Amino acid sequence: IRTDATAGRVTLEKECPVRALASGEEIELCRFARMEGSVDEVYDRWFALMGVVPRSARPLVGFSSWYRHYGAIDAATLEADLAGVADVLDRTDCTGCLRVFQIDDGYAKAGDWLAPDAERFPQGLAPLARAIEAAGLVPGLWVSPFVCERDSRLFSEHVDWLLRDGAGTPVTTGCHWSGGFALDTRNPEVRAYVSDVIHTMTREWGFRLLKVDFLYAACLCPHDGLNRGALMADGIDLVRRAAGDDVALDCCGVPLASVFGKTEYCRIGCDVGLDWDDRLPMRLLHRERVSTRRSLADTRERAPLDGRAFGCDPDVFFLRDEVRLTQAQRTMLLESDARGGSVLLSSDDMGTWDDAACAAFQAAVEVLRRRRS
Repeated sequence: IRTDATAGRVTLEKECPVRALASGEEIELCRFARMEGSVDEVYDRWFALMGVVPRSARPLVGFSSWYRHYGAIDAATLEADLAGVADVLDRTDCTGCLRVFQIDDGYAKAGDWLAPDAERFPQGLAPLARAIEAAGLVPGLWVSPFVCERDSRLFSEHVDWLLRDGAGTPVTTGCHWSGGFALDTRNPEVRAYVSDVIHTMTREWGFRLLKVDFLYAACLCPHDGLNRGALMADGIDLVRRAAGDDVALDCCGVPLASVFGKTEYCRIGCDVGLDWDDRLPMRLLHRERVSTRRSLADTRERAPLDGRAFGCDPDVFFLRDEVRLTQAQRTMLLESDARGGSVLLSSDDMGTWDDAACAAFQAAVEVLRRRRS
C-alpha cells in the first residue's frame, strides 16, 4: 500500500500466485472495502468483514531480559532477576493479567536452540522454567525457529536446509549474530526440526509462552509454488500446530496481517532503545530501526489492533535512571504501553525499584486492566 498525500492517491498492489492456474480456475485475488466513521466503527467493521476473531488471551505483565542484559545472560543472572521481579509482582495487583518472566536471546547459537551454552546454562533451561513457575510466574522463552547463524552447528551440518534464491545463493536475514540465514520452511526436514524445537521447549522444558522472532525469514522469496503471503501463512500455521493451543505465542518480525487471529500477542513496531532516537547516521539511513521515538509512534498508530487482531506488544518500558531517556520520556513510554497494548514488560532490575517506581507501575497496570476488562 503506497500513499501520495500531495496527489491524493492511494495505490494498492497485490502479489499474485506464483503457480499456474488451471483452465477455467477462478481465484479471488483481493477484496476492497471503503468505510467511514469513528476509529472504532471502521476497525470493527473491517475485522467483521475479514472474519478475524482474536484468540482469547489475558494481558501480560512482567519482565523481559533483553534490554537489561542483551545476549549476556546466564542461569545465575536470571535467577537473581527472577527474585526481584517476583517480589515486585507479588506487591502489585495484577488481577486478570498473566505475570510473566521471559528469557530472551543469548542462551544458544541461533539455530542450535536445543543446545544451550553449557558454561552459562550447565543444567539447561528446564530448571529455570521450573523456578519461574514456582515463583508464580509464566515461563517465557525467545526463539527464532526459521533462522540460523553462520557459526551454528546447524549451518555447518545442514547446508541443504538453507533457503536459496533463484541463483542458488543462501538468503540472508540481516547482519545479526555471526550472520543470519533463512531456512527453507517448505523442506520436510526443516519442518520436522521446527516442530521438535517448539515441542521440546514447551512440553519438555516447560515454557508456556514463546516469543517467536524473525518470522519474516519464511517469506523472503517465493518458492515451492507459493507466493510470499502463502509462505508466511504456512510458516505461522507450522508454529501454531507445534505449540498447541495451550501455549501462548508472541510473534515478532512478521507481517502483521499474517498473524491476525493466529497469535495471542504480536510485536507491532520497532525495538525501543536506551536513548530517544538512535544515532544520526541511523536516523538518516533507516526508518524501521532501534528507536524509542519510532516505537512510540508505532504503538499509538497500531493501538486499534489491540484486542481485535491480537494483544499488541509495544516492547518494553524503562523506569531505571541509567537509560538515556528523560523522566518525561520514560513516563510517556510507560503510559503509551499501558494505553495501547496488552503486554506491559520491563527490562529493569525490578528488585531495585523504589516506592515511586512501584507506584508508577501499579498505576500503569490499572490502566491496562481497565482497558482489557
